[in-house]
Amino acid sequence: MAPKKALSYNNIPLNQKWNIINKDSENGPNYIDFELPSDVSTAFVCKCDLAAYFLTQKLQLSGYHVPDDISVISFDNTEISKSCNPPLTTVDINKKEFAEKAFDQLMSRIENPDEPAQKLYIHTEIIVRDSVK
Repeated sequence: MAPKKALSYNNIPLNQKWNIINKDSENGPNYIDFELPSDVSTAFVCKCDLAAYFLTQKLQLSGYHVPDDISVISFDNTEISKSCNPPLTTVDINKKEFAEKAFDQLMSRIENPDEPAQKLYIHTEIIVRDSVK
């Protein structure tokens, strides 16, 4: 379940201040020079391991302890998730299955351009490490 959908499902309002976007035209995506909100959340879900790495670094430089003060979880299960301090809890995506389904969907859309769009699901697994309390 997507983070916004999970909040809505549990009747928790979305706090836009906690929606941190560390991307701009000068620095590009995923850099450390971004502002944290004054009232930081107790947990963050990041779009990828690299974004989580930079968030974790920013939190630690700002005096927070991950996971004692703030939990961080990410997606992709890349090498950086293992070497980060602390190692990141992450969602592992079966990249081979993802690529195969994307290719099959692309070929299907080329052959049948008028068919309606489809949602495809791939297997994921949460890899629990030390960034979540």
